[in-house]
Amino acid sequence: MVDPERIDRLVDRLVSDVASVRELTARGDLAADDVALAAAKYRVVVVVEGAARIAQHIVITQGWPVAESNADAFRRLGSEGVIPFELAERLALAVGFRNLLVHRYDDVDDDRTVENLSHIGDFQEFAAHIADWVGER
Repeated sequence: MVDPERIDRLVDRLVSDVASVRELTARGDLAADDVALAAAKYRVVVVVEGAARIAQHIVITQGWPVAESNADAFRRLGSEGVIPFELAERLALAVGFRNLLVHRYDDVDDDRTVENLSHIGDFQEFAAHIADWVGER
């Protein structure tokens, strides 16, 4: 059974982390500020992992087939109607970007990072869907 208190805490943290990314991107030319860009990259990793933690918790506690990856956990939420499938696919792509940041940090193009940061709202949308879904239970 889903632990609504745990999900609420995780969603609150996710929303806070998304706000941190938005603060960093609001500073102006992020690609020209190495420190802010590095902070944004780290925050993206934290955001993706926080959302994945929520997705994995739901998949496991609902007794659905185990997700083989974090991307699969988002897709499972989409296929089970917890979040729209299109959102699930975008979040699965974000997992790939997170993996690139973590495992090939030096190879990540700064312009690509800035472009991906423009999609941070997907995680705010995810948080809203999760809160609604939990509230219905």
